Amino acid sequence: MRLWTHDELHDLIDNTPALKEKSDATHALPQISSEERERGKLQMMEIYVTAVNCKRAYAAREYVNKVFAYLRRGQLWSALSDEYTSQKLCHSPAGNDYVCFCDERSEEWIRFYGKIVAEDEIGITLEDTEGSEAVLQHKKGDYRKDGEGNVEVRIGSRAEFLKHPKGCEFKNCPKK
Repeated sequence: MRLWTHDELHDLIDNTPALKEKSDATHALPQISSEERERGKLQMMEIYVTAVNCKRAYAAREYVNKVFAYLRRGQLWSALSDEYTSQKLCHSPAGNDYVCFCDERSEEWIRFYGKIVAEDEIGITLEDTEGSEAVLQHKKGDYRKDGEGNVEVRIGSRAEFLKHPKGCEFKNCPKK
């Protein structure tokens, strides 16, 4: 799962001229009636979906439609976000942020067989004891532990080398 705040979304949008143009045009539309506000939110959802490369735009559109239906009936819609989150459906909980579950459904993990050096609020530091002697730091969310305390690392996640693999220190890394 990944949550983008309103500011993070606008950083993505503002750095993509086509999305910035669509966003500016959407924000310039009148939003007096409920239908106009809904149309504006749906247009922004399309922009958010494109900006974050979400594969399930239908869920975000459906969420906006449901929220406005609740509002028109004078009902609270706060439980709707919890429902979408529990089902891992992409949506915009507050209407100006975005939660995407696309990557979570296809995540792959690999077991780490080295040594745990340290674990804190930032993440975990691991040392390869199988020969390379590399020391890596993974951020929270990029690793998990099973019931026995074994570490699994998300395939494709980024790690910071605290100590490069033996023979591949940064200054004399082999050339391709």
